[in-house]
Amino acid sequence: MFTIDIIFFLWSKINANSIISNAMKSNYILDTFESLVREIKNIHFSLEQNNYNTFTESDFDNALCYSVTFQEDNGKINYVCSDAINNLHPCHVELQFQNHEVAKRYLKLIDSIISQLKIKSYTKEFNWQNTPNGIQLNIKVYPKVEKETQEIRFFNHCFHILKNETEVIENSIKAKVLKCKTSEQTTQYIQKNQHALHQFTSKLIKRINPNSVADLYTISNNFDRLDCLKLTFIFAEKILTLLESEYGSFLDQASRFPTIPF
Repeated sequence: MFTIDIIFFLWSKINANSIISNAMKSNYILDTFESLVREIKNIHFSLEQNNYNTFTESDFDNALCYSVTFQEDNGKINYVCSDAINNLHPCHVELQFQNHEVAKRYLKLIDSIISQLKIKSYTKEFNWQNTPNGIQLNIKVYPKVEKETQEIRFFNHCFHILKNETEVIENSIKAKVLKCKTSEQTTQYIQKNQHALHQFTSKLIKRINPNSVADLYTISNNFDRLDCLKLTFIFAEKILTLLESEYGSFLDQASRFPTIPF
């Protein structure tokens, strides 16, 4: 009986330590992100590697988005084109457009707009929208991919992990904030994750070593290791954007987003 009590006591201690360890681990929201970065770092593509064949290149939507606003002045149509933004960029908002009909005089301007934006003969989507400020044309340009490669399949693998994990993290943050009983608890929880995200994205920026801010969000047609790291940064920044937009008053204002050294 005494032996059984000792065994039970030891098992309880081991089990408790395991629970504490797992709880401490689960408190770090970027475990999956960190694991993926290690996977990206160590990936070696080969003909025998078939771990990522379950995804196809159409599973992720890598596109450049432009918006063109039109104004009529004395019968003349003027337009202004925005800079391109990758649809994976955290500041890009995916809108569901209803394609409105527009007069032919607007349609005749498309060739001129495409030429001005220097858009090549890639697949393009055009969506016309009537806004309070006038007519707006939204252009989505898909880069040409010759064939599905090992790199594309792995990029797809990363995309799905990051997309799913980002949703899990965002829902977890919202749920845990609701459980906080005081403002101090909320502040502590939000700032802990803010600092973790700042440290993580800072390490990614150093590893990526971009030439410019735009380069940090530019996914090439190679879909290589660097592109996977950029994708990871983009999704991490999406979580930071959530903290800033919904919990801005709880953030550590002295903690700044990592800067890009040029």
